Amino acid sequence: MLRNVSSMGKFAFSSIIITAFVIMAMLECFNLAHIYSNYQNNISNLKEFFILQEKESIRKEVYETTSKIQSDYDRQYKNFIDAIKHKTLNALNAAREFHKISSSRDEFIKKMREDVTSEDEGYFVYDLSATPFIQSEFHSTKNVSTVVSNIVYNHIDITTTTKKGRNFISHAIVYEPAGVVIGYAKNLDEFNENFTNKTRDYIRSLSNGDSYIFIIDRKNNKIVSGDSEEIQDSSFSLFDEKRRQALYKIGSATRGGNEAFIAYKWLKQDKTITEKISFIKDINLLDWSIGTGIYLDDMHNYLDKQKNIFYSDFGSKLILFTFYLLVVVAVLYMLAVSAKKRVVTSFTTFADFFNNQTDLKRLETDKIKFQELKDIASNINKILDEKDELLDTKNQIQLALNKYKNSLETSNIVFKFNEKNLITFANSAFCDLIGYAKNELIGKPIRSIFIKERNNSKIKEVNEAVLRKSEWEGVLKAQKKNGEICHIKANVVPIETTDAKSKLNFLCICQDLTTFMEHQELMRTELQDPLTKLPTRQMLINKLSKQQGQLFVANFDILKFRQINEYYGLDIGDMVLSEVANIVRKLTKDKNLELYKLESNNFAIVGDKKHWKNDDFYKFCEKAIEYFKTNSVIVENNKFYIDLAFGISSDMQIMTSAIAKEQAKDMNQQIVVFEDKKDELAHNVVLTRAIQKAIEEDKIVLYKQAVIDNSTNTVSKYECLVRMVDDTNNVVLPIDFLAAAKKSNLYKEVTKIVIEKAFAYFFRYQPNDR
Repeated sequence: MLRNVSSMGKFAFSSIIITAFVIMAMLECFNLAHIYSNYQNNISNLKEFFILQEKESIRKEVYETTSKIQSDYDRQYKNFIDAIKHKTLNALNAAREFHKISSSRDEFIKKMREDVTSEDEGYFVYDLSATPFIQSEFHSTKNVSTVVSNIVYNHIDITTTTKKGRNFISHAIVYEPAGVVIGYAKNLDEFNENFTNKTRDYIRSLSNGDSYIFIIDRKNNKIVSGDSEEIQDSSFSLFDEKRRQALYKIGSATRGGNEAFIAYKWLKQDKTITEKISFIKDINLLDWSIGTGIYLDDMHNYLDKQKNIFYSDFGSKLILFTFYLLVVVAVLYMLAVSAKKRVVTSFTTFADFFNNQTDLKRLETDKIKFQELKDIASNINKILDEKDELLDTKNQIQLALNKYKNSLETSNIVFKFNEKNLITFANSAFCDLIGYAKNELIGKPIRSIFIKERNNSKIKEVNEAVLRKSEWEGVLKAQKKNGEICHIKANVVPIETTDAKSKLNFLCICQDLTTFMEHQELMRTELQDPLTKLPTRQMLINKLSKQQGQLFVANFDILKFRQINEYYGLDIGDMVLSEVANIVRKLTKDKNLELYKLESNNFAIVGDKKHWKNDDFYKFCEKAIEYFKTNSVIVENNKFYIDLAFGISSDMQIMTSAIAKEQAKDMNQQIVVFEDKKDELAHNVVLTRAIQKAIEEDKIVLYKQAVIDNSTNTVSKYECLVRMVDDTNNVVLPIDFLAAAKKSNLYKEVTKIVIEKAFAYFFRYQPNDR
């Protein structure tokens, strides 16, 4: 037995030394391999990160420059067209004056030629059949027909024409009293050339060393603006083969409104060839593509530096590992020699004891002869018993947790994500809310749903909570798969997992607040006009219903506002409304008056009778009208002289002030006070109701009146006369109710009844009924 134990000691000794050595060598090899793998990954990630950053930088630079160029072109082109129109209007005004004082068309044309067109060769005067009286030098015979045809038949006042390869813009107006077309033409190519030169100067001002913006003319295959004066307006064919290929590649990549990143080699100004990445975008203007690029020299230099640092560090670690390995082997050898002696002595008795054991489930302590080993056996048995108890408890806890987890995940809107902000779980309620299938969400970053631009600093707060492994609560905006936005109250809680890849997950319990937030926004928009930021009609109704004292209500409209919308467009109309609101707001400031926006072009001013008398409130409204008559409202270089119509009521009613305002508009007056016209307005209301009732009860009747032919003294035809029967069966003449029907929009109904009854009667009419 002792020989066997000794052999076991030798085997254990040898095994410990060899195993320790192999394990140390393998661990260090794995460590070095891991270091090298990390280095390769870091180099790859650094390269991707560097290129990604530079791409975003040059993309942003190109987008900003493109936006600036497009904006400048639109503004300058508008000014260019406006200048042409101004010239045409000058000529038209002159034509009107000359037409008044000219006795013939020839005299009229002569005056036009001497006074107007002599100043500028762009003016022209043609008759409506395209015969030129005064021909612009910018028009050929074909151009004349095109310009006249566009304005006379197609009502197109702006025409682009070409003469001798040059493009011109013409603006024409038909002056009907003289039967001529008057206009002005200007060279469009000169405008484009001036714009190109200005743009080139602007692009040149943005250049900084190796960083510069370039413009490619795809149509003519040339560089409009580049990194040096020598290549300005240079054709692609003037460059060497490699750069020529790169330029054609750039030009073709952006045709049709495209944009692209392109990698290629380029000759720098210092004559060195290096890799370059450029971002190019078609700006849909003059067949231009605009772009900029970045040389990758800095990236390669930085990566080479990192490579040198790594190899130097790697060599040092290899030498240090060899030294540590030798030291550890020596120490292990000495420890193994000492352990061998202790193991042989200690385990001889213990080995005999275990050789006599048959039940390995529990140690039989009563058969063990040594107290120390009995204690060890008792402790082992106790540990095994405690282990069984812990396993039972663990199974019960796990079962309860699983029930709680299933209950939580089925009764709430829930998803999980890991420390990398990747979604690891989503229950069906969350999938239904967002509109994605579960397999589409798993592995998806949370920022793709909770978009950073829509959540401002809240995503940053969530990320900070993730780093701190702490809880977070707040409201986030989520974007559904169909693009809709929903509001979610999120409670984020960190939870431990048994997943080896990600030991910490975050449970997010959600509540859909979309309906609540939409209701809040609806309430806000109902109480404040989004355009003028004034309180709305609902706010005025609330104030009038709660007011204890007496108020004046002045209801006013902007007259002919519909014409502004139709002629200048809705955007200009909105600007006029906003500007009028700002002016009236200033007029009412610090005067104990409140301004409200009711609807469309309708406003209301409310004054408290504690601060205002009848006459003073009336005079304030007059001053407001007079202000707009003497001061124009300027919007987008357009002057508007605004007329207002006021209706004033002192009975705290929106309706009565509105009735008074409509009366003012009908009577072509500036201001009508409801109390002054109360009886007349009340009569109109009563009469309107009577007409409505007569229509509903079929009391609009016709009278047949014969028309006698005096030559034959016979009835030649009949005319129909409309009448209304009131509640007392009195017949009301049309002179007493038709005017009210027109004002109350009932005239159309009355007319319809007359036509239907007339046709019905004459359908049944017989000649003997005369």
